[in-house]
Amino acid sequence: MAFQFEKLEVYQKSLTWVETVEVLCESIKGKISYSLIDQSGEVSG
Repeated sequence: MAFQFEKLEVYQKSLTWVETVEVLCESIKGKISYSLIDQSGEVSG
């Protein structure tokens, strides 16, 4: 059973944005300060 908000376009776009940020964080791991990666992980997940 799906929640009503899951049908909203803004919700769908936010999921795509979170996936993009996660991929970006994975791709730059080791290249920047871990504190930034830790902070972005806490925000997204």
